[in-house]
Amino acid sequence: MSGRARYAAILRTPHVAPLLVASMLARLPFGMYALSLVLYLAHERDSFAVAGLVDGAFGIGAAIGSPLQSRLIDRLGQRRVLLPLAIADGAATGGLVALTEAGAPTAALMACALIGGFAIPNIGAALRALWPELLRRREDLVSAAFALDSVAIELLFTVGPLIAAGIIAVISPIAALALSAACTLAGVALFVVQPPSRDWRPDERAGSHGRLGALRSGGVRTLMLATVPIGFCFGAVEISLPAFAKQFGAPSGRACCCPSGRSRAQPAASPTARAAGGCRSTRSTCAWWRCCRSGSCRRWRRRRSRRWRC
Repeated sequence: MSGRARYAAILRTPHVAPLLVASMLARLPFGMYALSLVLYLAHERDSFAVAGLVDGAFGIGAAIGSPLQSRLIDRLGQRRVLLPLAIADGAATGGLVALTEAGAPTAALMACALIGGFAIPNIGAALRALWPELLRRREDLVSAAFALDSVAIELLFTVGPLIAAGIIAVISPIAALALSAACTLAGVALFVVQPPSRDWRPDERAGSHGRLGALRSGGVRTLMLATVPIGFCFGAVEISLPAFAKQFGAPSGRACCCPSGRSRAQPAASPTARAAGGCRSTRSTCAWWRCCRSGSCRRWRRRRSRRWRC
């Protein structure tokens, strides 16, 4: 059976498609949140260092919370754990924005981000626990199901930043953060109402491997340590690329009138506009957006005196 036929057979299995779609919606913020948070804090606090500290606190919270969530799910079930966590994650995002707007110190923002990272629902682990049961009569497809889930995650990491960049360019970073929280809550709610998730019960042997759990295995510890440099690179790129774009992609000191009506500094919006549209302007981001929306980029490109490059 070809790979395409295997994927098609998996998606035709009852309950698989709704669960996969719901899990992708819940995990879409994985690609949206970091970019939205970094650009929001870099603009509001005029510091990528602050943005990096808060984003790092969120990552630490997620690293601590994920294994603890899995143990709670083993004891209490998926719905009783995932849905409250999704609500807590949304509340933490709202609290982070409120504290930032109120001028709270960086330590308070980091604490709020730590809570948000700890509470982000581990929907991927919940879905992976369901695959053997969903494909009980087709055990030969289980490995292909894990591969399909991996493809979905990579797609989210590609599409998520593009969606966030477009929303930030058109509306604001706060709108992108709000959409991120809404996607998490909606995706988790849709996931836990599906019969396989609602009726799931943990294995009787769950929790019988001591405090270390899977880390008792030397192979698992080796794999975990091998992923540390990769995770470091991901975190560094999330901060360094927007900072690089701000430093070299646009002149400082310019301001533009954004759709929200507030005057925002040009460097904070410029990296986002470039990521969303691939255009570079030596003037203002909003002028670029009006140009592209009106379809006049080609006409402007011919007029080299305006110094536009599309």
